[in-house]
Amino acid sequence: MFSLLNPTKFISRLSLARKPKTPPMVIWLASFPRSGNTLFRIVVNHCYGLTVHALNDVTRQPTLASLLGTDDRGRTPEQLEREAELSLLKTHRLPSDNRPAVCLVRDGRDALVSYAHYVQAADIDSAGQKPFLEVLREKIVEEHPAWGSWSQSVLSWGRRSPTAPTAWVKFEDLIRDPARSVGEALRQIGVHRELIDDKPLPTFAELQDIHPPFFRKGQVGAWREEMPEDLHNLFWERHSAAMERFGYPEDRPTNFNAMCRVA
Repeated sequence: MFSLLNPTKFISRLSLARKPKTPPMVIWLASFPRSGNTLFRIVVNHCYGLTVHALNDVTRQPTLASLLGTDDRGRTPEQLEREAELSLLKTHRLPSDNRPAVCLVRDGRDALVSYAHYVQAADIDSAGQKPFLEVLREKIVEEHPAWGSWSQSVLSWGRRSPTAPTAWVKFEDLIRDPARSVGEALRQIGVHRELIDDKPLPTFAELQDIHPPFFRKGQVGAWREEMPEDLHNLFWERHSAAMERFGYPEDRPTNFNAMCRVA
C-alpha cells in the first residue's frame, strides 16, 4: 500500500503503472515471387539485426537459413504480435490488411523470366517437363490463386488504404545499394535502426554457390535475352498499367496499342 506521507512517490508510481504500452508491430515484406524478397531478408538481418519470418514453413539450405537468421517456421501476424514488439513477415500473397508494409517491385519482365526458370528448375506443376518459352507464356498470363498475376500483385499492394504505412523498394535499387535501400525503407515506415555490421555482404557469386537454383542471375534487363517479341507484346498487353505505374517504360513495343487489355 502506498504511503500518503510520500505523495510524490505515490504519483510517480501511479504514472508508471498507467503508462500505455507500445502495441506490437508486424511489418509485411511483400513481393511477387522472384523480386528480391530473399536478398532483402539477408540484408536486413546482416546490416540491421532484424529477422524476417515467413507465413509458411519453408525448408532452407542450412547456410542460407543462417544468412536469413531464421528457421522459417510458418508464423501468422497474430503469433508474431504475441512474441515480439517488432516483427517482419514475408509474403507473396495479395494484401489482406493495412499493417505497415515494405513492398518490393521488379521490372515484371525480369521477374517473370526468373520465375519461369525457378518453377522449371524445381519442376513445380511439372514445369520441368515443358519448354522454357511455354512456361514463360503461362506465367505471363497466369493469375495465381494466392498472388494473382504480376501486375495484380504489385497494383493490389499499391491500392491499400492511404493510411497504411507503405515503403516501396525497387529491385534495381536494392542490388545497386542494398544497405541504403533497406535502411531507407525501414525509416519510411517509422523503424529507425543503426547499421550494426559494416562487413561486406555476401557477393552474388557466393550466394549462387550456396543455392544455385535460387540465385540464378540477379541482373537487370536479362529478359532481353530470353523473352521473344511475341511474348514481349503479350506481356505488355497484360501488364502495361503496372509497368507505367512503377516507372518501367523502357523498351515498350513500338506497335503497342495503349487501349489494349490489361489484366
